[in-house]
Amino acid sequence: MNTSQLVIGVDVSKSFLDIAWGSKDPKPVRFNNDAQGMQRALKRIRRKKPHLIVLEATGGLEKPFMALLQSEGWNVARIQPTRIRQFARSNGTFAKNDRIDARIIAAYGEAFDPRPTPKPSPQQERLAALVRRRAELIEMRVSESNRLSTAHSSIRDSISEHIEILNKRIEEVEKEIDALVAAEEEISEEVAIMESMPGVGRVTAVSLAALVPELGKLSGKQISALVGLAPYSRDSGRKRGRRHIYGGRADARRVLYMAALSAIRFNPVLKEFYQRLKAKGKPFKVIIVAVMRKMLVILNAMLAHKQVWQIPERKSEADPARDSAPLPVA
Repeated sequence: MNTSQLVIGVDVSKSFLDIAWGSKDPKPVRFNNDAQGMQRALKRIRRKKPHLIVLEATGGLEKPFMALLQSEGWNVARIQPTRIRQFARSNGTFAKNDRIDARIIAAYGEAFDPRPTPKPSPQQERLAALVRRRAELIEMRVSESNRLSTAHSSIRDSISEHIEILNKRIEEVEKEIDALVAAEEEISEEVAIMESMPGVGRVTAVSLAALVPELGKLSGKQISALVGLAPYSRDSGRKRGRRHIYGGRADARRVLYMAALSAIRFNPVLKEFYQRLKAKGKPFKVIIVAVMRKMLVILNAMLAHKQVWQIPERKSEADPARDSAPLPVA
């Protein structure tokens, strides 16, 4: 393979980086997943001069090496594991081991030439970390609150004290988030635009700005697939299977789910959309996912055009485009 078109596949685990120099590489190389190992891998990558480096998302373990590669200016694409495994199955590969995975990841990059993942700014990384930490603290508070109702009297004071500590920490994190958003003009503008949509509150807007920084920079279909709200068919011959969503960013979907529950009550466009699907007899789960997807596509258009929410002109019943996402106008 010409080095100018070389696609490198990297499989990241807690202890190792397994790197395949293209899908046909007979001997992928293993490096330690530490500072020294990353530098050794980077030195080899510099010699190879790849067109693209593809990594499998592994719960954050890939972030240090990915940040190092991006700081050097390499094109790096982070791909969801479900996409890699589906691709592997389509090629008849079902075994699971790191050396095989590195070649499969490289083959995926060769086949699809995925868009490089944008390098986040330090402010975006910090905001995403704070948003995730807030969610973790709230989850801990909910767990402790649930325990309190059935706890033995001897430990109730301890649980109550922990809840108070969590309340204070959540408040501190929220203040940090507000200060960061206020200090960053671009993020503040994005949050204000999203908040203008009925059903989208401050928490939802800030969370989406942090967890989906690609909003406004991709097409509606691309952003839906990125978050994991694009339906995939399971058809065979004349059989039409049920559409399913999978992969994507689960934390962003959780935020959109709660926002969609609010939007079907207070957003006139999404409320009407919800009622039409309900009248057709669609199951609630199908409807709410459709509302989440429509909501995401509208927000994406709003940010792309830097326009706040306004109810679009009502289309006629005969208009075939009436189910499309309304484009907000200034």
